[in-house]
Amino acid sequence: MDEAVIRFGAILARRLWVALTLTLVVTIGAIFVYARPSASWRHAYIATQAARIVTGIGSASSSYDAYLANQKADGLAHEVASGAVFTSAAFDDAVATTLAAQHGSLVSRFGAGVPSSVAASDVAGALTATDSGDVVTLSCRWSSAAGANALLSTTISVLDGADDLRTLMPSAAAQAPDVAQAAPIGTFTAAHLDASAAGAARQELLARIALGALFGLAVVVLLASLTLRSTTAHTTEIASRSDTCDA
Repeated sequence: MDEAVIRFGAILARRLWVALTLTLVVTIGAIFVYARPSASWRHAYIATQAARIVTGIGSASSSYDAYLANQKADGLAHEVASGAVFTSAAFDDAVATTLAAQHGSLVSRFGAGVPSSVAASDVAGALTATDSGDVVTLSCRWSSAAGANALLSTTISVLDGADDLRTLMPSAAAQAPDVAQAAPIGTFTAAHLDASAAGAARQELLARIALGALFGLAVVVLLASLTLRSTTAHTTEIASRSDTCDA
């Protein structure tokens, strides 16, 4: 048994170049996929802007009315962050129409790469949001920096310009007596490469290299096993013939 293990190890060492070659080939291919100009992570830009949700409290001005207004604002901010507004036909149509109407000025402001038109599904897929109290942080992910900037700027314009934010939501039929508005706050963060997309691409690169190495090792083990079996069978056959001749 020990002799078989030693022979197997020797065969494995002689076949090690196969694993190294396969790993090298897979690594080169993975690096090419990762670094090519058309790689998806190279075309994943994200721009962000915060907005505060404000609801009117009507003619009353008590502290309780203010409390209710804040609660309503927090609730609307959470609803926006859930993505409900982004899938609303009223909102998507407003963004698409505004983008087309302002295309020239958006190109002048952000440069080439601003889409001349967007589909409703593209709007819904490009926008995400998070909320903290009555503040919503909007993010737009697009294949170009100019497109991300322009689409987010248009989104902010639509939200800020609405007479009542609720009219852009799917629940617009149930209107409250007060008015809800979204006002941009803080700094508009210009589009930059999405770090999460780049990180995911690097993880995928490392995973492919690791799988290539494992595949190469598995092939070497298989070849070594087949070689050992063949050698053992051949040795056994020779020994059997020798025994027959001696007899």
